[in-house]
Amino acid sequence: IAVPLALLVLLLSWLLLNRVYRTQVTTLSMASEARGLRKRGWFVVVVFCLTIFLWLSDQWHGLPTAVTALLPIILFTATNIIDRKDYNSLEWHILALIAGGIALGLGMELTGLDELLVSLIPGSSVFVFIILIVATVLLSIFMSNTAAANLIIPLGISLAMADVSGSPTLMTIYGLSIALASSTAMALPISTPPNAIAYAKGGLETKDFIRMGGVVSLIAMLFIGLFGAEVIGFWLARL
Repeated sequence: IAVPLALLVLLLSWLLLNRVYRTQVTTLSMASEARGLRKRGWFVVVVFCLTIFLWLSDQWHGLPTAVTALLPIILFTATNIIDRKDYNSLEWHILALIAGGIALGLGMELTGLDELLVSLIPGSSVFVFIILIVATVLLSIFMSNTAAANLIIPLGISLAMADVSGSPTLMTIYGLSIALASSTAMALPISTPPNAIAYAKGGLETKDFIRMGGVVSLIAMLFIGLFGAEVIGFWLARL
């Protein structure tokens, strides 16, 4: 269901970045050396594949994502594949930036600011679907997209049930659209961890994210708001 949106945003992002950040480099050569995997390398491959499998099969074993993430940490440190030198070489400023964004979102939740903002969404407007999408994106810029989705999806489902033509399909469309919209917020370095990593590497300023990430978020917002219901309804009818 998300593939059309992902392809569209990916294409538009590439066009925007290629136009705004032009480069004089026409060819790119990356030298590589073929090296065989030793036992330690194969061990890392196995642990990596096992971790991914556990993440994808949580509906069967019930282990939370955070618990699964501990598996490689425990195995790699216990076998000394990751040692104190590797630990000290972590880019802690990136983690501090990501944690700052999480703290900001948590502060909004604990103080009730997020609920206050959501309460401002008019439930009787004919444009309520688009308003929910816009509110989700704006809220996700400053807090965890998961927290924003958890906050607005129940409201969206309630409004879908109150609709004259309310149906399980309409509720699903509202819920999926809000979930997709929460993942398109990228207008600030704290909006998403990849943004924070790119920002912490240097060479980019907050205004770069506002300019490029804001445009991409706006395009995704318009696409979901105007065509999301039709696209999701099309796929739901064929599942």
